[in-house]
Amino acid sequence: MFKFNSKTTQCEELNSKFNRTNCRDDAKAYVEYNAGSRLFRVVVEDVDFFSYEKKQDHGFTAKLENKTVQIEMSVSEDSAKAESQFKGLKNFIARLGTDSHNNKFYLSRADFFQRQCDAFEKLLFNRSQLKANRDAQSSHAQDPGSYSC
Repeated sequence: MFKFNSKTTQCEELNSKFNRTNCRDDAKAYVEYNAGSRLFRVVVEDVDFFSYEKKQDHGFTAKLENKTVQIEMSVSEDSAKAESQFKGLKNFIARLGTDSHNNKFYLSRADFFQRQCDAFEKLLFNRSQLKANRDAQSSHAQDPGSYSC
């Protein structure tokens, strides 16, 4: 089932909801993300050739399948590791943008994907801050009828 929103498409698949944001004027390039499952996916359709050199593992996978490139990252709960993952993914996308004649990964797409990566990183950070605040508030809650001095 699909639901359509003004700028973001929400896709529901078997209880997992992904938000989808298209690159401006380019329906073949988009990101899908789910803050609850901490999953971020870059997708480019209609790609004939894609290659990259995997130097170190930053927690993401990249593949070309059925003329579609998918770069997927499951973000760690650990904030230091998550920061490293986002940095690695943004650097990887930047390298693809500079090597676009080989990968059909245009610079405007690379800029879009990096901005979306930044936005998802902020979203996860804000969610974790809200959760930490709620946890702190609930740990200070008192039993009904009790008094504190």
